[in-house]
Amino acid sequence: MPLMYACVKELRNLYGNELEIHINYEDRPENDYNSIFYNLQGLLPISSSYLRDFPNVFVSATGTSFYEQCFPSESINMGLSFLAVQWLRKKPCNLKKVLLHCFSEVLEERDMFTKQAEKDWEQFLLMRAKELTKGAKHAVLALIIGCAHGEETESSVSALDMYKLLYNVWENMEKDKIISKKDMEEMTIPEYYRTREELLKPFLSDASPVRNAGLNLVSVGLKEFPLPEKAMWESTGNAKACARLMTEQTRA
Repeated sequence: MPLMYACVKELRNLYGNELEIHINYEDRPENDYNSIFYNLQGLLPISSSYLRDFPNVFVSATGTSFYEQCFPSESINMGLSFLAVQWLRKKPCNLKKVLLHCFSEVLEERDMFTKQAEKDWEQFLLMRAKELTKGAKHAVLALIIGCAHGEETESSVSALDMYKLLYNVWENMEKDKIISKKDMEEMTIPEYYRTREELLKPFLSDASPVRNAGLNLVSVGLKEFPLPEKAMWESTGNAKACARLMTEQTRA
């Protein structure tokens, strides 16, 4: 909400109140869209709402997968995607003894995830190319992995360790008969953390379907994204609160 509020405020400063602004939200169909509209309409206590504070602002939402075209062709002037493209359209296979592709010791498993991720990234970009108007921009905030299989950089340790801990928990639950062996086998998370090179690949060749669709890379930057749980732990030392936050995020 604060980001979109800042965007609307800046547009009002630049173009005045007459410019009509339409903000579209996209997420999975089971997402809690009510909370978005409750907040924007003032039915829940928040500090500010761009829908109430500025004129000529319109809001809608779609439950269509971002691997499909979500909005009419050439209707989006600015697109934003945050921490989402690591989710694959489907799970290529179940991983053995791990939850995340980069920990797998089985080459065939890693290859299946890599191929699925390459197809999905191209599909995502092609769908956005249809939606964007000429000259429009789309910003993607993506989680990446800056290392080879089985290795970790200093900046990636805190994030990747979470998946190892999750596997240990579920493994113990299977041993204690809380979940079945089948449940354990299905625990593979259909996420793929790409490398910087994998993210850039669709933009490097003139023959790329993405380039042919009209998309060009404007800029790319890398920033460390510390886990909120880690920051909370360092500032408060409250282990229970950190565990609660991680549990809520994992469920989400």
